[in-house]
Amino acid sequence: MVSVGLKDDTRFESGVHHLAPHCTIHGFDGNLSRTNAAHLPAYIIRHLNFEGTSWQAYATQRVRILKIDCRPDET
Repeated sequence: MVSVGLKDDTRFESGVHHLAPHCTIHGFDGNLSRTNAAHLPAYIIRHLNFEGTSWQAYATQRVRILKIDCRPDET
């Protein structure tokens, strides 16, 4: 699973993990505070922002779930 946009709500990822604990979950979110990043469940492999070429890391894999819940930086 690839999840773009975690913020402080990982209920969806937790649900997937509960139903399929063998599933690898990659979470992308460059805007997490240190506190929120420290509290991510251990089964989520954290990455920074999903960039234009990030998909290439998954080009030879089968991604069965892609969750996108993000918005542009509001800076």
